Amino acid sequence: EVHKSQALAEQHAADDETKIPAAARLQLLDQALGILGEYRTNFDVVAQAVMEKDKHSVSQRGLGIRLQKDLAELLRGGIDRKDVTTISLVSEAQTHLLTARVDINVYFNTSDPKLAKAIADNINKVPELLKQIRAAATAPDDQKRADDALAAAKTYVPGIVDSIKDSDEKNRLIKDVGAKIAAQMNERLQALNDAQIEVLNRITDE
Repeated sequence: EVHKSQALAEQHAADDETKIPAAARLQLLDQALGILGEYRTNFDVVAQAVMEKDKHSVSQRGLGIRLQKDLAELLRGGIDRKDVTTISLVSEAQTHLLTARVDINVYFNTSDPKLAKAIADNINKVPELLKQIRAAATAPDDQKRADDALAAAKTYVPGIVDSIKDSDEKNRLIKDVGAKIAAQMNERLQALNDAQIEVLNRITDE
């Protein structure tokens, strides 16, 4: 739709150029079209960023579910064996993981810097806890689950940090760049409109 709107605006501008002989007004029109082109480029960048974020989110969600499942199985094994050390470590890892997973979704809507730090603090504790769980595991099944969880965490943990960066960049493009270009566009269009009104007033006076 943005591309269609630009094409339509360019067509109207081409028509107007034949009707606006004043060089100053033509210059304003050209500037407005240039800004519109910049807005379109920025929109394409934002759209691409959103698509990449969505792909990344799907991949991250799968890894997060896998980690939760592995931890749930490890907790069950610890409970069955009455292994207090494993139960304690797994429970702590689950708390940090679940808190980070919930908070990252909240962050996408708030972009709160304090929340971003809390997410990083929580998720960065998970790998070390998994290493301790692996060291404490004695049953072959638990050892394998701990290894699987560690493998998933190697991708998932830095992926959480990347998700925050991707969200921040998307918001920056929308808020800062987009708003700036929109303001410039409105300024040029207002100037062009004022110039056209001035011409019409002169024609009326004559």
